[in-house]
Amino acid sequence: MNCVTAAELNNLGALHLQSGHLRMSLDLFRDALSLTLLDLEAEQRSSCCSDMAYENELRTALPFPQASDNVPVCSASPNPAARASSCTEEVESDCLQPSPSATAFIQSQAINVIPLPNAYSHDPLVNMTIVSSIVLFNLGIVYHLKGLEGINESSSYLVKSCSLYQKSQVLLADSGVPLNCTGNPVIDILSMAINNNLAQVFYELSMYDDSRQHFEQLIAFAVTVVPARYGDLAIGNLIDEQKSKFLLNAMILHAPKLAPAA
Repeated sequence: MNCVTAAELNNLGALHLQSGHLRMSLDLFRDALSLTLLDLEAEQRSSCCSDMAYENELRTALPFPQASDNVPVCSASPNPAARASSCTEEVESDCLQPSPSATAFIQSQAINVIPLPNAYSHDPLVNMTIVSSIVLFNLGIVYHLKGLEGINESSSYLVKSCSLYQKSQVLLADSGVPLNCTGNPVIDILSMAINNNLAQVFYELSMYDDSRQHFEQLIAFAVTVVPARYGDLAIGNLIDEQKSKFLLNAMILHAPKLAPAA
């Protein structure tokens, strides 16, 4: 099992991202994702869930496209490992300090992975699917922040981050995580952060209906989050603080009102 090593690489990537080392964090998240894909493939084979098309897709997975390419919003793939594939690329910058944007708050801190093979589920396939979802979300943060720089190709980076966030959300749904508070702080923060950051990206891309849809999903989840469910006062307070920031975004970010015609 590569779960422990993948967690260590992801968590090291989170430290580098926090320090502004974009290139290093991207490489570490990519390596972590590669390990989770190996485990996902192994678990699916042992569960007799693989087929020839799946094997071919894994063998021929292409790197993530360049910034100048047209990057569509991700579509559903037939299995969790395939949905998490083709999500890597080298980015030119070594450091990143995003410029101010119209958004009030994004989840810009990468989410750490607990380095245990049964941290999120006793089912190895479900556990690794959730780990892959976390790593994909962290990759999305890298592209999201890059897009907020406001330089050339910024919209392409934002679309890439959108694709990664959506793949992360699909994997989380595949793992069977409910659309309400689970009592697991990592999973619950991830569930809220995905919708928050997706809403932010769509807002930046002026896709206001899509932005509002994800904010509504965020609100529906957040109202079920009760700090007492986490069994630790400090953790409960942290979850409540993050929830408040997400909900504030949902309250203040709305489609701009057009001035009436003269």
